[in-house]
Amino acid sequence: MTTGVTACEKDDDLMFDEEFIIPTDTTLIVDTVFKSDTIFTNDTIIRPDTIIIGGDTIIKMDTIISCDTIVYKDTAIINKYSEDTLSYANIAITHYMDRVATSTAVQDADTYGKYLFQFQHSNSCVTIFDLEKKIIVGEVILPAVSDNHCNTVSFSNIFYNDTDEFPLLYVSGSTSGTYNHVQVYRVQHNAMFFTITKIQEIILPTASSINNLYWTGAVIDNTNNYMYVYANNYGAQIAKFKIPDFRYSEVTLTNKDIIERFSLPGFTHQQGACIRNDLMFVMDGVPACGDTNYLRIIDLKYKKDFKIINISELGYGNVEFESISEYDNGFILTAYSNRKIYSLKFN
Repeated sequence: MTTGVTACEKDDDLMFDEEFIIPTDTTLIVDTVFKSDTIFTNDTIIRPDTIIIGGDTIIKMDTIISCDTIVYKDTAIINKYSEDTLSYANIAITHYMDRVATSTAVQDADTYGKYLFQFQHSNSCVTIFDLEKKIIVGEVILPAVSDNHCNTVSFSNIFYNDTDEFPLLYVSGSTSGTYNHVQVYRVQHNAMFFTITKIQEIILPTASSINNLYWTGAVIDNTNNYMYVYANNYGAQIAKFKIPDFRYSEVTLTNKDIIERFSLPGFTHQQGACIRNDLMFVMDGVPACGDTNYLRIIDLKYKKDFKIINISELGYGNVEFESISEYDNGFILTAYSNRKIYSLKFN
């Protein structure tokens, strides 16, 4: 039997044979493995592969992973870095020590190491506590300035001299909403005495309807090395500045020196403040004026309130807290009304 045909064999028999042979030639015709090759062409398993290519957008777009906006943008989750760090689920305020001092005009305070420095109104006197021993270890008398109220006291991480034990201390707040001054002090210490010397006066931008910087207080951000001014007029006002060079005895700042500014709902009566991990902690309230006491935590990075805690509900509705300072993995609070010192911790 014939097994093939040549190109010149055209008779009918051969044509019949050709038609008979070609189907057999499944190697070429049926070569559907090639032509139909639907496994290739159709190859819908690869081409429709839209499950992989198109669908692959689940991998390519991978918005769940790449964009991951649910996680990335979810500032509520990103923001949790702060919550995780300090565990804000529960707050505990406990009596830490009694204050033994003659004056009741106590204002803000700040800690450095084991020491707490508390200023009195007009900068007239500074009382220094050893928090480990829970005793007063010194009092320093300073020239009084009646306009100064010392509502905010804040240590920096800037040292006047490399051999100094303490960094520069920034004190601000006045009896007038427009007297925007900050005093900068050098603190020295020997075996017997503390010496506190004023080295600089910073004059903040003049309060106006443009900046709303009335009733100002200056607190130092030692993580990012900025000075934040918090104020209260048409809402709480937060303004960010570079820390002025301490080598100049007087520095006047203007609105042009404001790096950024934002507003939030107003304070009731803002007291002392401190900054930790991009969060500003502000005590807010004067019970004698009928206020509810709050601890207000402001997120400086995202420019919004992070948490507002009702302190009155914890049984401290009659205590006017003047200050909040970092100490021992928590905070130290000082009070005006009963002149006691408290410990505040988050669990």
